[in-house]
Amino acid sequence: MSHFVYLYRDQSGKARYVGYGESSQRALSHMARSHNFALESLLRNEKLKLEIAGPFESRESAMAVETALISALQPDANIARGEELHRFRPIGVPMQFAQRFNLPPLTRNDLLKCLKKHQSPSFLCVLIKNVDFEGKDGTVRRGYEPANPPSDPEIMERAVRWWRLRWKLEDWNQNPKQSPAILLAVHGKPGAQFVIASVMTDRENWHVPLATKETESYFEVPTLPTPNLDAGALRGRRINREAGLKFNQGGLVIFP
Repeated sequence: MSHFVYLYRDQSGKARYVGYGESSQRALSHMARSHNFALESLLRNEKLKLEIAGPFESRESAMAVETALISALQPDANIARGEELHRFRPIGVPMQFAQRFNLPPLTRNDLLKCLKKHQSPSFLCVLIKNVDFEGKDGTVRRGYEPANPPSDPEIMERAVRWWRLRWKLEDWNQNPKQSPAILLAVHGKPGAQFVIASVMTDRENWHVPLATKETESYFEVPTLPTPNLDAGALRGRRINREAGLKFNQGGLVIFP
C-alpha cells in the first residue's frame, strides 16, 4: 500500500486544500465528487492545480506531512487540522506568548525598568538547560526542550529547586526589601536566551526555604502564585546578549 499527500492550489499559487490518500487516485477522485463541500465548490468554480508528494513509507508519516502542511499553508477548504504534535507552533513558548518572541530582545535598560516597577533591587535568574535531573528518591525534574516544553508545573518544579543561596539568605532574611522580587528562569546560550518563566518571590519567607537532604547548601526559592508564570509580562521575551546575564557554574546569577 502506498501513501501520498496531495495539494490543490489556485491560479495565484495559494494552497486551498491538502489531503492524504492511500493511492494517487484519492487525489483525483475529488474532481468527480468530494465529501468536502468547500473543496467541491472550489473545484466546480475555480481552476485548481493538483500536486502530489510521495509515496511515503507509512500512513503515519504521510499524515504527519499533511498536518504540517495544513498548519503552515492554512488552506481554507480543510476542516480537520490533524494532530497537534505535527503542527507548526511557536518554539519554546506557549501559544498565548508567541508574539513576544518577535519583539526586540530585552536590553539591560528594559530589565532595570521592570525592577523599578516592582520595587526590586534585582532579579534572581536561573538557567534551565535541556537536561533532566533525577533525585535519589526517583523523582525527575525535567529540563527544557524548546520543541517540546514541559508543563507549567514541571517548569516551576525545575525553576525553584535547588540553588546555592546560603550565602545570601541571611541578608535577605534581615532585609526582605533588598531581596529579588522576581525569579527569572532562562533558557539558551548568550545571544539566544529567552525567558521561560517569570515568578514573583515570597520576599518575607526566605527563612523557610527547604534544603535538600544531600546538602544544606542548596535551597528552594519561596514564591508567590503567579498566573501563567508571567510576572512583569516577561515570559517568552528574548534577552539581548548585551544585557549582561552571566550565569555562574551552578546556573545562577543575581542581576544586575
